[in-house]
Amino acid sequence: MMKNIWKHIASGVVIFASVQLNAQDIHYSQVQNTPLLLNPANTGLINGTQRITAQYRNQYGSVASPYSTYGLMFDSKLFQNSIRTGFLGAGISVNSDVAGDLKLGNTNISALLAYHVKLSDNNYLGAGISGGYIQRGFNDASAAQWGSQYDGAGFNGALPGGTGMGTPENVLDFGAGLNYSFLSDERTFNTHEERNFTLGVAAYHVNQPEMSFFNTGNDRLGMRFTGQVSGMFPLNDFVSMAPGAYYQRQGGQQQLVAGSIFRYYLKESSHYTSFVNSASVGIGVHYRAMDALILSVQGEFSNFFFGFSYDVNLSQLTPASRGRGGFELSLKYIYKSINTRFRQSRI
Repeated sequence: MMKNIWKHIASGVVIFASVQLNAQDIHYSQVQNTPLLLNPANTGLINGTQRITAQYRNQYGSVASPYSTYGLMFDSKLFQNSIRTGFLGAGISVNSDVAGDLKLGNTNISALLAYHVKLSDNNYLGAGISGGYIQRGFNDASAAQWGSQYDGAGFNGALPGGTGMGTPENVLDFGAGLNYSFLSDERTFNTHEERNFTLGVAAYHVNQPEMSFFNTGNDRLGMRFTGQVSGMFPLNDFVSMAPGAYYQRQGGQQQLVAGSIFRYYLKESSHYTSFVNSASVGIGVHYRAMDALILSVQGEFSNFFFGFSYDVNLSQLTPASRGRGGFELSLKYIYKSINTRFRQSRI
């Protein structure tokens, strides 16, 4: 009995959170693998020339209808050998999620452009902008139940309900950001000494687009502010750690994710030829404040990357979820040209 009550309460919390405009942006637990959602200035900061990332997340299945999120992101480094003062980065980000019994859909398509000024051999200052399109709407509004459909004895689907929820909202959306990056990549035949550091801030939805399902004209999507501090540091010849802290705030809601990934190098790539490919494995532990412990594993071979994470729920939903959160998959491919002269960790 109590289990069912908690499930109903949790379902209401999930649906309520989905329709609140001040905190409903798409987000992932593997924040370090979605740099374009953190800051437009991260565009083009690649250990290579082009990067493509696919992301999938499934959550809330233990307490309500599953909440699924999909993402596909691509960015490229441009003019890295022809512009002496720096280089350009260009990319596109497509993310979509579906939530709850009403299948609330949220799709965000953005184009991103960044320029990274070379301050010295190891220091870059970047600025980026994003512009795109948001579509939001209920894919199954017929599943909604309204107070007007209560006939005194119970729910009566034959009575008229609310209107307007089936109409998708379509708006333009813009963002901007700044970051600073330090990189020192010193390699010998027997060691791997890669160090980097990134500090950035950004703002999304700077135009605060109007998004109202009920044509009230008063609901605007609040600006989302982000902050990032991350890096990679060697612990010895075979192990490195990649700590990071990622902060986001939208309206009255905020989120802080902090932790580290530890990478063990199984095999180094050859430094002057392409005959030997690198390989590594890693484990990660991150904490999303007041919400979940994020455990992750990853594998990397040559230009390919795979990551899997699982959220252990620690929030007020724990009585219903029994600690079960959501899982997330990340796939990445990075193309590395032979003459890539700027080296940046996979942030």
